[in-house]
Amino acid sequence: MRKIGLLILVLVYIAPSFGQPVEKDSIQPEMKNWVLSQHFSQRDSTVLDTLLTGLQAYNKMYRVNSYPAYLGNNGTAGISTNYFQRINSDFFFLKYNLPYLNMPEEQVYFNTKTPYSRFSYSTGGGKKKQEQNLGLIFTQNVTPDFNVGINLNLVLSDGQYQYQKASDLSFLFFTSYTGEHYSIFGHLGMNNVKLSENGGIMDDDQLEGSLTEDVATNLNEFNLASTRQKNRNIQIVQHLSIARFKSAKNDSTKKNEANLNDKKDWARLIHVLQYKKNHKSYSDNEPMSGFYRNVFQDTISTYDSVYYRTFYNSLALDFKSNPKRKFRFAANFGIENELVKYSYNIPKEITDVNKITYSSYTFPQADVSLNRIETLYKVRTNDNISNTSVRGFLVNNMGAGFGWKAEARMYFQGYKAGNFQLEGMLFKDFKAKKGISTFSIYGSIRNERPDYWLNHYASNNFMWDNDFKFENETRVGAAYKDVGRMFRVSANVSLIGNYVYFDTIAMPAQEGDVFMVYGFDIRKDFSLWKFKIRNKINIQSSGNQEVLPVPLLSYSNSTYFEHNFYFDWTNGHLLFQLGFDLLYNTRYYAYAYMPSSGRFYNQKEKEIGNYPFFDAFVNFKVKRTTFFFKFEHVNSGLTGYDFFTVLHYPMNQRKFMLGFSWTFYD
Repeated sequence: MRKIGLLILVLVYIAPSFGQPVEKDSIQPEMKNWVLSQHFSQRDSTVLDTLLTGLQAYNKMYRVNSYPAYLGNNGTAGISTNYFQRINSDFFFLKYNLPYLNMPEEQVYFNTKTPYSRFSYSTGGGKKKQEQNLGLIFTQNVTPDFNVGINLNLVLSDGQYQYQKASDLSFLFFTSYTGEHYSIFGHLGMNNVKLSENGGIMDDDQLEGSLTEDVATNLNEFNLASTRQKNRNIQIVQHLSIARFKSAKNDSTKKNEANLNDKKDWARLIHVLQYKKNHKSYSDNEPMSGFYRNVFQDTISTYDSVYYRTFYNSLALDFKSNPKRKFRFAANFGIENELVKYSYNIPKEITDVNKITYSSYTFPQADVSLNRIETLYKVRTNDNISNTSVRGFLVNNMGAGFGWKAEARMYFQGYKAGNFQLEGMLFKDFKAKKGISTFSIYGSIRNERPDYWLNHYASNNFMWDNDFKFENETRVGAAYKDVGRMFRVSANVSLIGNYVYFDTIAMPAQEGDVFMVYGFDIRKDFSLWKFKIRNKINIQSSGNQEVLPVPLLSYSNSTYFEHNFYFDWTNGHLLFQLGFDLLYNTRYYAYAYMPSSGRFYNQKEKEIGNYPFFDAFVNFKVKRTTFFFKFEHVNSGLTGYDFFTVLHYPMNQRKFMLGFSWTFYD
């Protein structure tokens, strides 16, 4: 109630502004912001998300993944059901939580004449099942070239079901200096993830006729199972100009617009330093509860601990032709090295481990087998590995509307020796009645040794020591985008060999046969009077549903009425939206989830899907303040109880959420 009272107080405070004249948005001309792309060599302008449209999608899992499958509670692990949208990350244990976190590769940098800040907050779910989301960003320039800032994001969600609480905290400090000949960009961040693990519900039929807090879960008050993950990261990127265009000496660009200075350089030296430290632990007070297939070390309590640290350096030469020329060329060549330490809490070689194959096993329906070796407990395995690679890319823009790009990377030393990746893209712009349309074709070839943790891992419930073959994939695609007609269509085909996945007993396995995956996406928006209809359709086909299951059809829709209320006596405005969101996919054998290892894995117990999720919302904006009110899953219990995206992990039932975002720029 205190939080609702705070929101009401804010509403009362800004209510007089409903009748105030509309101020022009001064953010764009007064502030520049960008991300570092192309291996941190290019500064690409980005637009701050201050739009009203999509404000109700406060859960970041839906902002990163168009069609997510996750454990039902905000802040928990999730994966995209669209294969071509899945995140391929070196953060093996963190990658299912990445949408909630801030990583240096995605850092937005600023150059602003006056301090800029944005505060956002949302809450709901009721007193005993409360969910809160908080975001804060503040940045200002100390000098015209030197900027500092902080960014905080917090997700706290009790969850509607037992032992489902999630906490995701991300805090970072960022800074940049954009000088005439030298620039430096810094990022210092921390990410903490705390999850209570319930192992899913025991009986899906119990959802009908039971309160969510009364539904029995596989891991309960005796287990008190939980996952903790910590990530610490530092990134420093340096750009040094070593050759400039002659015309740059008399350039009239103002010095405080330093983020554009790289356009004057035709040769630069770029150095990137990263330090990333990660720790994951899993605990359970009742290893012998019957949930786990194996208990290898300790029948009294489980405490699994893994640690991995990366120290990364890269040095590159960056070249580009004069941007004023019709035919523009750019190239970048560099060398990279990463020193990685992997550590886990028991050795790789343990005798008397149960190696019996249960080909038809689906967790948790199997007997527990105990293989405990007292003398080896608490011994740690530490592997220190150095990986070195060379990489480069070429970019050629021939005129204003045609260009191509090629990129390559190859590892020649370390655990990743033999890894290589080739990527290419070709695009052409066309003039259309409502603006510019773009057609592009792209492709990639990769050959990668499976992640270290797929080959080597040991814990109280899982152990493996594999020597998987290199996984390879050839992908081609094409896309057509017409911004004026609000239309985009794309098609992708992937040929996969030696695919590594987690089988029905939650163990890593490798598929020897080559198979194909097809994907087709359509995005089309309609505007009928004051009604907006936004549609996304995804069609997929996997040549091997046994190892890589995907739904045939996924559909997302957002339909709303939009009106700008005008107060003519004060020349004031209030932008208003009222509508609903819909998410749907066809039935397929969706993934199951194993809390002990934190992995999504295949299952053949039950098909999931063919259930629509409806949300109703109201959004409105006054000046630089936006608000939303949302009823999530309004059809809960009205269209059945088969509301799952992951096996035995039901989605939240009907709940009310509200929130606001407030921007300050003065």
